[in-house]
Amino acid sequence: MPVIMQWNILTKKGEDGMDEKVIALTMLQAAKDSAEWAYWSMIGTCFSGMATFFAVITSLYIALRDRKAFIGGKVRTAYIITEDDDRRIVGVTVVNRSMHAIRIRAILWDVGGGNELQQFFRNAESDPLPIRLENGDEANYRIMLDDDDSWFRRMAVRLKKVDSHPKKLRCIIALSTGEKLRLKVDKRIKEKILQYM
Repeated sequence: MPVIMQWNILTKKGEDGMDEKVIALTMLQAAKDSAEWAYWSMIGTCFSGMATFFAVITSLYIALRDRKAFIGGKVRTAYIITEDDDRRIVGVTVVNRSMHAIRIRAILWDVGGGNELQQFFRNAESDPLPIRLENGDEANYRIMLDDDDSWFRRMAVRLKKVDSHPKKLRCIIALSTGEKLRLKVDKRIKEKILQYM
């Protein structure tokens, strides 16, 4: 019996029978694992902090940037068909594609060289000017054409006066904010004006 006691004293076993070196190695491994988890947790926290920062910057940019107006539309020839009469027109359609409301102040014709001609609409078939359009709303303006194409003739004369060509003709939508947005003019309108030049 004294030999066994001597052996226990020499190897310094604990009550559960584990060696002191094994315990130290196990504790060292646990500390290493804990440090590794802390390292990856720090990397994750850093990444999440940067992502939050960029999300805040992006949302502030979107919220505070200039609210630019976006429109769609067409300028083309068409017919208004009623029970009594069929009338040929040049139709200007403006659609608000912005996320906010816009106010149309005027409709102009850009004839090149910095020259603009304002178009007036004095008929019941056209919407009033100025007009406020919410997101998705549409405004329609119609130039009534006579059988003798007088509007095309007058536009050809005006283009000659400013030494311009129908290819340069653009429709401009002037907003109350001072912005001027362009609509493409159908080539058939330009060709018709060119016939009278």
